[in-house]
Amino acid sequence: MIDYFVCYVFPALSHIFCVAVVLTKVEEVLENWQDKLQHNAASRPSETVGPTVSTLRILNTEQQQCIELEREQTKKAEIKLKDMVSWLTEREAHHKMYLGCLEKENEDLRYTLTDMQRKRDQDELANNIKASKFEMSKPSKHRSANQKPAVAVGFTAAIRGLAKLREFRRGTRGVPVENSR
Repeated sequence: MIDYFVCYVFPALSHIFCVAVVLTKVEEVLENWQDKLQHNAASRPSETVGPTVSTLRILNTEQQQCIELEREQTKKAEIKLKDMVSWLTEREAHHKMYLGCLEKENEDLRYTLTDMQRKRDQDELANNIKASKFEMSKPSKHRSANQKPAVAVGFTAAIRGLAKLREFRRGTRGVPVENSR
């Protein structure tokens, strides 16, 4: 059961955690790019009137070209990052679904184990009863006066087996149950 958790559940959980960390980093990068773009748009120089207008226009066109180029690069990077975010979100959803399947399988295995233990206890009880019936049917010639008959020993074992089965069904395995004699 521990091997199951180590091999399947823990790697899935760690991968989901890694995806969440990457998503957080990608969101931070997107916010930084948006802040940078807004800062560049806000820092545009205003046009002035006078003899330096032609020089300013040349500078402005060069600056505008640089700004446009930066905007295009920013948009491309933003698209790439959004694609990465959507891909990581899909991967996270896939891993959550896979983890859900593993949890369901784990629950099914627990039920199977419980059923197997219950069947084993019932078989043990049935064997004890058969053994006690067999002991009852055998005549005992070599028994001392203080020795318990084999039948009593067989029934005692059967009663203990029945008590174990009751404990198991109640979920109190390991807690002593009062014997009623």
